[in-house]
Amino acid sequence: MVSRPASEYRAQRPDESMAFDAAMTAMSAIVARSPLSEYDFGRFHEVADIGAGQGGLLAAILIRWPDLHGVAFDQPHVVAGASELLEAAGVASRCRVESGSFFEAVPSDCDAYVLKHIIHDWPDDQAAEILRVCRRDMPATATLLLLERVIEGRNHARDAAFADLNMLVNTGGRERTKAEFVTLLASAGFRLSRVVPIPSDTSLIEAVPVDG
Repeated sequence: MVSRPASEYRAQRPDESMAFDAAMTAMSAIVARSPLSEYDFGRFHEVADIGAGQGGLLAAILIRWPDLHGVAFDQPHVVAGASELLEAAGVASRCRVESGSFFEAVPSDCDAYVLKHIIHDWPDDQAAEILRVCRRDMPATATLLLLERVIEGRNHARDAAFADLNMLVNTGGRERTKAEFVTLLASAGFRLSRVVPIPSDTSLIEAVPVDG
């Protein structure tokens, strides 16, 4: 039996996709209420949320930073519900919705790119492919922001080990250490700048493009 990506599975099952998107929106709300809201998005003009789901995290960021503009980017069947959420949040006038695959292209005119709980869905080769697409399409002066769990090591803590196993079983992905993120980002043309811990077992990993 040939396995399929979880995203493809959900695309063929609208009810399950809606339940998943609702869960991701709820998780985004938790992250957005954390000290992430104090990260200086004010230094950016336009932020792209890659794998935005229905736009919950992006809406929260735009509410916190009223001069900021945004792009909600995800697969067509996922991002179809974003306009309604962004309108309800009062930020639709500062945000556009685009659809596509992050394996093929991402918006090319933003100065910050946020990927929340995207990279841990994939093994290293496909995760690097996503990051290389971002590196290719984003401006050389843009900033990459990954929201991911950063673990201390394999089986270092029970919850981290369970999360790692959960990603392996459900998506074929994995949780990663800081050193593994450094290596993964470097393979795609990025340098890790800093890791900012935030609540909910998530960290903000800031990276910038490098030459070569």
